[in-house]
Amino acid sequence: MTSVGHANSGTDVSNARTASRLSYPSLWSGRTGLLFQPTASQSYHFSWGTSFNTSADTYQYTTQQIADVPAEKSRNIELGAKLDWLDGRLSTRAALFRTEKYNERTTDSDFAGTYPVLSGRRHSQGLAFDIVGRVTPELEVYVSYAYLHQAVIDKVGSAVTPPNSSGYKTLVGAPVGLLPRHSGAANGFGNHVDSAVRHLRDGGGRVRTDVSCTLFLSEPDEYDGGELTMEDTFGRQRIKLPAGDLIVYPGHSVHRVEPVTRGQRLASYFWVQSLVRSAEQRRLLFDMDSHLMSLRSRLGEADPAVIGLTGTYHNLLRMWLDC
Repeated sequence: MTSVGHANSGTDVSNARTASRLSYPSLWSGRTGLLFQPTASQSYHFSWGTSFNTSADTYQYTTQQIADVPAEKSRNIELGAKLDWLDGRLSTRAALFRTEKYNERTTDSDFAGTYPVLSGRRHSQGLAFDIVGRVTPELEVYVSYAYLHQAVIDKVGSAVTPPNSSGYKTLVGAPVGLLPRHSGAANGFGNHVDSAVRHLRDGGGRVRTDVSCTLFLSEPDEYDGGELTMEDTFGRQRIKLPAGDLIVYPGHSVHRVEPVTRGQRLASYFWVQSLVRSAEQRRLLFDMDSHLMSLRSRLGEADPAVIGLTGTYHNLLRMWLDC
Protein backbone atom coordinates (compact mmCIF):
# COMPACT_ATOMS: atom_id res chain seq x y z
CA MET A 1 0.00 0.00 0.00
CA THR A 2 1.41 3.39 -1.01
CA SER A 3 0.06 6.91 -0.76
CA VAL A 4 1.41 10.38 -1.49
CA GLY A 5 0.36 13.77 -0.15
CA HIS A 6 1.21 17.27 -1.39
CA ALA A 7 0.62 20.80 -0.12
CA ASN A 8 1.16 24.10 -1.91
CA SER A 9 0.04 26.97 0.26
CA GLY A 10 0.58 30.56 1.24
CA THR A 11 -1.00 32.41 4.15
CA ASP A 12 -1.17 36.06 5.11
CA VAL A 13 -0.68 36.48 8.83
CA SER A 14 -1.18 39.67 10.78
CA ASN A 15 -1.31 40.70 14.40
CA ALA A 16 -1.00 43.88 16.42
CA ARG A 17 2.74 44.21 15.84
CA THR A 18 3.62 42.66 12.50
CA ALA A 19 2.40 41.21 9.24
CA SER A 20 3.94 38.16 7.59
CA ARG A 21 3.59 36.12 4.47
CA LEU A 22 3.96 32.39 5.17
CA SER A 23 4.70 30.54 1.98
CA TYR A 24 5.20 26.81 1.46
CA PRO A 25 5.37 26.43 -2.32
CA SER A 26 5.84 22.66 -2.35
CA LEU A 27 5.63 20.05 0.41
CA TRP A 28 5.38 16.32 -0.19
CA SER A 29 4.62 13.46 2.14
CA GLY A 30 4.54 9.78 1.35
CA ARG A 31 3.60 6.51 2.96
CA THR A 32 4.24 2.96 1.88
CA GLY A 33 4.07 -0.47 3.46
CA LEU A 34 4.55 -4.17 2.82
CA LEU A 35 2.62 -7.03 4.45
CA PHE A 36 3.67 -10.68 4.26
CA GLN A 37 1.30 -13.31 5.67
CA PRO A 38 2.66 -16.83 5.15
CA THR A 39 -0.09 -18.43 7.26
CA ALA A 40 -3.37 -17.41 8.82
CA SER A 41 -1.75 -17.14 12.26
CA GLN A 42 1.29 -15.01 11.43
CA SER A 43 2.06 -11.84 9.50
CA TYR A 44 5.04 -9.52 9.05
CA HIS A 45 5.03 -5.90 8.00
CA PHE A 46 7.28 -3.00 7.06
CA SER A 47 6.10 0.60 6.88
CA TRP A 48 7.69 3.92 5.98
CA GLY A 49 6.04 7.30 6.08
CA THR A 50 6.69 11.02 6.20
CA SER A 51 4.58 13.96 7.35
CA PHE A 52 4.84 17.71 7.73
CA ASN A 53 3.41 20.44 9.90
CA THR A 54 3.59 24.04 8.69
CA SER A 55 3.77 27.18 10.83
CA ALA A 56 0.52 28.27 9.22
CA ASP A 57 -1.30 25.49 11.09
CA THR A 58 -1.37 27.87 14.05
CA TYR A 59 -1.20 31.09 12.07
CA GLN A 60 -3.14 33.12 14.59
CA TYR A 61 -0.19 32.77 16.97
CA THR A 62 2.55 33.19 14.38
CA THR A 63 4.91 36.14 14.72
CA GLN A 64 7.48 37.61 12.39
CA GLN A 65 10.19 35.74 14.29
CA ILE A 66 8.91 32.33 13.17
CA ALA A 67 7.22 33.37 9.93
CA ASP A 68 10.02 32.01 7.75
CA VAL A 69 10.63 28.82 9.72
CA PRO A 70 10.59 25.72 7.50
CA ALA A 71 7.80 23.25 8.05
CA GLU A 72 8.32 20.60 10.70
CA LYS A 73 8.89 17.20 9.11
CA SER A 74 8.81 13.68 10.50
CA ARG A 75 9.83 10.30 9.17
CA ASN A 76 8.64 7.02 10.69
CA ILE A 77 9.97 3.52 9.97
CA GLU A 78 8.59 0.32 11.49
CA LEU A 79 9.34 -3.37 11.12
CA GLY A 80 7.06 -5.75 12.97
CA ALA A 81 5.32 -9.09 13.29
CA LYS A 82 2.01 -10.44 14.57
CA LEU A 83 1.51 -14.01 15.81
CA ASP A 84 -1.81 -15.56 16.84
CA TRP A 85 -2.13 -18.29 19.46
CA LEU A 86 -4.85 -20.44 21.03
CA ASP A 87 -6.77 -20.74 17.76
CA GLY A 88 -6.76 -16.98 17.29
CA ARG A 89 -7.93 -16.09 20.80
CA LEU A 90 -4.58 -14.53 21.74
CA SER A 91 -2.41 -12.23 19.63
CA THR A 92 1.14 -11.07 20.22
CA ARG A 93 2.59 -8.13 18.31
CA ALA A 94 6.13 -6.76 18.28
CA ALA A 95 7.74 -3.98 16.25
CA LEU A 96 11.05 -2.16 15.93
CA PHE A 97 10.53 1.55 15.25
CA ARG A 98 12.52 4.67 14.45
CA THR A 99 11.11 8.20 14.37
CA GLU A 100 13.01 11.23 13.11
CA LYS A 101 11.92 14.84 13.39
CA TYR A 102 13.34 17.83 11.53
CA ASN A 103 12.93 21.59 12.00
CA GLU A 104 11.22 21.11 15.33
CA ARG A 105 9.60 24.30 16.60
CA THR A 106 10.14 24.42 20.35
CA THR A 107 10.31 27.73 22.15
CA ASP A 108 13.27 27.96 24.51
CA SER A 109 12.56 30.38 27.36
CA ASP A 110 16.27 31.25 27.72
CA PHE A 111 16.51 32.51 24.16
CA ALA A 112 12.88 33.32 23.34
CA GLY A 113 13.59 36.98 22.64
CA THR A 114 16.12 36.40 19.88
CA TYR A 115 16.09 32.70 19.04
CA PRO A 116 12.52 31.52 19.61
CA VAL A 117 12.57 28.39 17.47
CA LEU A 118 14.59 25.19 17.71
CA SER A 119 15.15 24.14 14.09
CA GLY A 120 17.24 21.07 14.75
CA ARG A 121 16.89 17.34 14.26
CA ARG A 122 16.36 14.48 16.68
CA HIS A 123 15.44 10.83 16.54
CA SER A 124 14.17 8.03 18.76
CA GLN A 125 14.13 4.28 18.27
CA GLY A 126 13.04 1.29 20.24
CA LEU A 127 10.82 -1.76 20.57
CA ALA A 128 7.07 -2.06 21.18
CA PHE A 129 5.28 -5.23 22.29
CA ASP A 130 1.56 -6.03 22.77
CA ILE A 131 -0.44 -9.00 24.03
CA VAL A 132 -4.18 -8.94 23.30
CA GLY A 133 -6.76 -11.66 23.63
CA ARG A 134 -9.04 -13.87 25.67
CA VAL A 135 -6.98 -16.08 27.96
CA THR A 136 -10.01 -17.92 29.35
CA PRO A 137 -13.72 -17.68 28.52
CA GLU A 138 -14.07 -15.22 31.41
CA LEU A 139 -10.85 -13.21 31.08
CA GLU A 140 -9.60 -10.87 28.37
CA VAL A 141 -6.28 -9.07 28.67
CA TYR A 142 -4.43 -6.23 26.99
CA VAL A 143 -0.78 -5.64 27.86
CA SER A 144 1.55 -3.24 26.07
CA TYR A 145 5.19 -2.39 26.65
CA ALA A 146 7.59 -0.04 24.89
CA TYR A 147 11.34 0.18 25.33
CA LEU A 148 12.94 3.41 24.11
CA HIS A 149 16.47 2.35 23.27
CA GLN A 150 17.63 5.75 22.13
CA ALA A 151 16.32 9.32 21.92
CA VAL A 152 19.03 11.84 21.08
CA ILE A 153 19.56 15.25 19.50
CA ASP A 154 21.26 14.93 16.10
CA LYS A 155 21.48 18.59 15.13
CA VAL A 156 21.10 21.81 17.07
CA GLY A 157 19.35 24.81 15.56
CA SER A 158 20.02 28.49 16.10
CA ALA A 159 17.34 28.66 18.79
CA VAL A 160 19.44 26.81 21.32
CA THR A 161 22.58 28.94 21.22
CA PRO A 162 23.75 31.73 18.90
CA PRO A 163 25.85 30.50 15.95
CA ASN A 164 29.58 30.23 16.50
CA SER A 165 29.29 30.11 20.29
CA SER A 166 31.42 27.62 22.17
CA GLY A 167 28.38 25.68 23.36
CA TYR A 168 26.85 25.18 19.92
CA LYS A 169 27.94 21.54 19.46
CA THR A 170 27.71 20.33 23.04
CA LEU A 171 24.07 19.22 22.72
CA VAL A 172 24.61 17.09 19.61
CA GLY A 173 24.34 13.47 20.70
CA ALA A 174 22.80 14.40 24.05
CA PRO A 175 19.70 12.46 25.16
CA VAL A 176 16.31 14.09 24.82
CA GLY A 177 14.90 14.96 28.24
CA LEU A 178 11.59 14.00 29.83
CA LEU A 179 11.20 10.77 27.85
CA PRO A 180 10.69 7.47 29.73
CA ARG A 181 12.91 4.60 28.69
CA HIS A 182 10.26 2.07 29.78
CA SER A 183 6.52 2.56 29.39
CA GLY A 184 3.50 0.34 29.19
CA ALA A 185 -0.09 -0.33 30.09
CA ALA A 186 -2.23 -3.24 31.15
CA ASN A 187 -5.97 -3.49 31.55
CA GLY A 188 -8.84 -5.88 31.45
CA PHE A 189 -10.62 -7.46 34.37
CA GLY A 190 -11.96 -10.94 34.39
CA ASN A 191 -15.29 -11.72 36.01
CA HIS A 192 -15.21 -10.77 39.67
CA VAL A 193 -17.29 -9.55 42.59
CA ASP A 194 -16.22 -6.46 44.52
CA SER A 195 -14.85 -6.96 48.02
CA ALA A 196 -17.57 -6.80 50.65
CA VAL A 197 -15.81 -4.19 52.80
CA ARG A 198 -13.60 -1.19 51.98
CA HIS A 199 -11.41 0.34 54.65
CA LEU A 200 -11.28 4.13 54.78
CA ARG A 201 -7.83 5.49 53.96
CA ASP A 202 -7.70 7.68 57.05
CA GLY A 203 -8.26 4.62 59.24
CA GLY A 204 -11.56 6.06 60.42
CA GLY A 205 -13.68 3.00 59.77
CA ARG A 206 -15.08 0.66 57.17
CA VAL A 207 -17.73 0.87 54.46
CA ARG A 208 -19.85 -2.07 53.33
CA THR A 209 -19.94 -2.14 49.51
CA ASP A 210 -23.67 -2.65 49.06
CA VAL A 211 -23.85 -0.55 45.90
CA SER A 212 -21.12 -0.15 43.25
CA CYS A 213 -20.90 3.02 41.15
CA THR A 214 -18.99 3.74 37.94
CA LEU A 215 -18.74 7.30 36.60
CA PHE A 216 -17.66 7.46 32.95
CA LEU A 217 -15.21 10.29 32.20
CA SER A 218 -14.37 9.52 28.55
CA GLU A 219 -16.69 9.75 25.55
CA PRO A 220 -17.50 6.41 23.90
CA ASP A 221 -15.85 7.39 20.60
CA GLU A 222 -12.55 8.15 22.35
CA TYR A 223 -11.73 4.48 22.88
CA ASP A 224 -12.53 0.97 21.67
CA GLY A 225 -13.42 -1.77 24.12
CA GLY A 226 -13.57 -0.90 27.81
CA GLU A 227 -17.21 -1.85 28.26
CA LEU A 228 -18.45 -2.62 31.76
CA THR A 229 -19.91 -6.11 31.37
CA MET A 230 -22.28 -7.45 34.04
CA GLU A 231 -23.80 -10.87 34.53
CA ASP A 232 -27.07 -10.72 36.45
CA THR A 233 -30.60 -12.16 36.49
CA PHE A 234 -31.34 -10.34 33.21
CA GLY A 235 -28.39 -11.93 31.41
CA ARG A 236 -25.21 -10.28 30.16
CA GLN A 237 -25.19 -6.51 29.83
CA ARG A 238 -22.43 -4.48 28.17
CA ILE A 239 -22.41 -0.85 29.28
CA LYS A 240 -20.52 2.07 27.69
CA LEU A 241 -21.98 5.44 28.63
CA PRO A 242 -21.22 9.06 27.63
CA ALA A 243 -18.85 11.10 29.76
CA GLY A 244 -20.61 12.34 32.89
CA ASP A 245 -23.06 9.43 33.09
CA LEU A 246 -23.10 7.21 36.18
CA ILE A 247 -24.26 3.62 36.54
CA VAL A 248 -25.26 2.15 39.90
CA TYR A 249 -25.47 -1.61 40.39
CA PRO A 250 -25.46 -4.12 43.28
CA GLY A 251 -22.04 -4.73 44.75
CA HIS A 252 -22.51 -8.48 44.58
CA SER A 253 -22.95 -8.43 40.79
CA VAL A 254 -20.49 -10.47 38.74
CA HIS A 255 -18.85 -8.00 36.38
CA ARG A 256 -15.68 -7.17 34.46
CA VAL A 257 -14.13 -4.41 32.35
CA GLU A 258 -13.30 -5.34 28.77
CA PRO A 259 -9.78 -4.55 27.48
CA VAL A 260 -9.25 -1.15 25.88
CA THR A 261 -7.80 -1.69 22.40
CA ARG A 262 -7.67 1.95 21.27
CA GLY A 263 -7.49 5.28 23.03
CA GLN A 264 -7.87 5.83 26.75
CA ARG A 265 -10.75 4.99 29.08
CA LEU A 266 -11.08 7.22 32.14
CA ALA A 267 -13.60 6.37 34.84
CA SER A 268 -14.16 6.84 38.54
CA TYR A 269 -15.52 3.97 40.61
CA PHE A 270 -16.64 3.96 44.22
CA TRP A 271 -18.98 2.19 46.62
CA VAL A 272 -21.94 3.17 48.80
CA GLN A 273 -23.16 1.57 52.00
CA SER A 274 -26.95 1.36 51.96
CA LEU A 275 -29.26 1.73 54.96
CA VAL A 276 -30.85 -1.50 53.74
CA ARG A 277 -28.29 -4.31 53.74
CA SER A 278 -30.15 -6.83 51.55
CA ALA A 279 -30.15 -6.31 47.77
CA GLU A 280 -33.47 -8.21 47.49
CA GLN A 281 -35.09 -5.93 50.04
CA ARG A 282 -33.71 -2.84 48.28
CA ARG A 283 -35.18 -4.07 45.00
CA LEU A 284 -38.60 -4.64 46.59
CA LEU A 285 -38.57 -1.16 48.15
CA PHE A 286 -37.53 0.40 44.86
CA ASP A 287 -40.28 -1.37 42.92
CA MET A 288 -42.86 -0.46 45.53
CA ASP A 289 -41.81 3.20 45.57
CA SER A 290 -41.91 3.37 41.78
CA HIS A 291 -45.46 2.02 41.70
CA LEU A 292 -46.47 4.39 44.52
CA MET A 293 -45.28 7.39 42.53
CA SER A 294 -47.34 6.20 39.57
CA LEU A 295 -50.42 5.82 41.78
CA ARG A 296 -49.92 9.29 43.30
CA SER A 297 -49.82 10.88 39.86
CA ARG A 298 -53.15 9.22 38.92
CA LEU A 299 -55.08 9.11 42.21
CA GLY A 300 -53.55 11.94 44.20
CA GLU A 301 -51.84 12.04 47.59
CA ALA A 302 -55.11 11.87 49.56
CA ASP A 303 -56.38 8.61 48.07
CA PRO A 304 -56.84 6.03 50.89
CA ALA A 305 -55.05 3.29 48.94
CA VAL A 306 -52.06 5.56 48.33
CA ILE A 307 -51.90 6.51 52.01
CA GLY A 308 -52.15 2.86 53.08
CA LEU A 309 -49.42 1.64 50.69
CA THR A 310 -47.16 4.55 51.68
CA GLY A 311 -47.50 3.45 55.31
CA THR A 312 -46.65 -0.12 54.35
CA TYR A 313 -43.55 1.10 52.49
CA HIS A 314 -42.25 3.01 55.52
CA ASN A 315 -43.04 0.17 57.90
CA LEU A 316 -41.02 -2.21 55.73
CA LEU A 317 -38.21 0.34 55.66
CA ARG A 318 -38.25 0.59 59.47
CA MET A 319 -38.09 -3.19 59.74
CA TRP A 320 -35.18 -3.55 57.30
CA LEU A 321 -33.09 -0.50 58.19
CA ASP A 322 -29.55 -1.30 59.29
CA CYS A 323 -28.54 1.76 61.27
